[in-house]
Amino acid sequence: MEFSCDRKELLKHVSLLARTAPAESSVPAMTGILMEADAENLELTLTATDSVSALRLRCDAAVRKAGRAVVNAQMLCACLSRSSSSLIKLSVTPSRIVIQAEQNRMELPILPAEQFPNMELLLEEDAPAQLTEKDWPALLSVPLFCTKAEAEDWSAPTGCLSLSARDGLLRGVCCDGNQLFTIQRPCEGSAAFSALLPMNPISRLSGLIHGEELTLHMTRRCVQFRKQNFLYAILRHHRDYFPVDAVIHSLSGVYSAVVETKALHTALECAAAIGASLTNLSITGNGIVLHPLSKSAAVVLPPIPAAECRPTSQSGFYYRTAKLLRGCGAFLDGETDMVQLRLTEAGVLLLEAAGRFFMLPVVQRSKRKEAASEAA
Repeated sequence: MEFSCDRKELLKHVSLLARTAPAESSVPAMTGILMEADAENLELTLTATDSVSALRLRCDAAVRKAGRAVVNAQMLCACLSRSSSSLIKLSVTPSRIVIQAEQNRMELPILPAEQFPNMELLLEEDAPAQLTEKDWPALLSVPLFCTKAEAEDWSAPTGCLSLSARDGLLRGVCCDGNQLFTIQRPCEGSAAFSALLPMNPISRLSGLIHGEELTLHMTRRCVQFRKQNFLYAILRHHRDYFPVDAVIHSLSGVYSAVVETKALHTALECAAAIGASLTNLSITGNGIVLHPLSKSAAVVLPPIPAAECRPTSQSGFYYRTAKLLRGCGAFLDGETDMVQLRLTEAGVLLLEAAGRFFMLPVVQRSKRKEAASEAA
């Protein structure tokens, strides 16, 4: 294999692929990038995978000799970064890949290509187009705080994002068994589908794209996100998810208010800044009152003006400050200035606005006593 191409473009692609390939693996080829040079189409195809997701990128290249080779992703990225040349030439010997740029010459060992996983079933490109969405990062990354960050086992629903489409609406749902968040957006396309996707590849995808328009394709094995010369595939989970709609519909708000999102978020930031692990929330006739539970004995936050108030009892309900702050923050993207806050008789908190829904349970009395003793 022998080809030359633009160094900056190749470095850009290799940097993205290095985020997908694991840094360490019992199978050496898994840490690498599969490079395939096509002399007929003058094209270079680059593929990396972590066995759950795969990224394939293409770029133009002056291919003199077709072939394929696997090279460690981190090492290739480091070599390309050291060079300042605009044009770079790569060639493969039986055991090494040679990188030449002007007067510089670098060599890297090649990895066994036969050990690199067969990605054809995961990256098949004849799947029908399903949906097009212009702001995938907002849709995909916003709900992920409601998944268990330590959930490395992608077979666990608590570490997954539920993605579904119906009647021109695309919806993402995350739940860690405690808090729940849903978000929906209009999208182009009429085909209905439902898939459960692991959190880690979704987080990675959100970092790979920046507001570009992507098309979603559904296959029997995976979900693909595509744009020109870009294909990111994630294996689908085939287990059942939480009965989200049944949970939401079973909850009826007894107490409620409509409040400015930014004002509520600012007050919660103040509660977090003084180290309050818990915050008591109550609704009065004309606003929302927050009482942070912290080591500062005389902490009083000004009431937050609100409309359409249905007051709670005087004692209110306690919630985890950090979780309440993250939930409120997920509504701060300019789509809506107001959020509806509802509380059930048991104290379950519901925030709803612009196709988004956040649910957070009340902190039980035993947990409140522990937090109070810590604050004291």
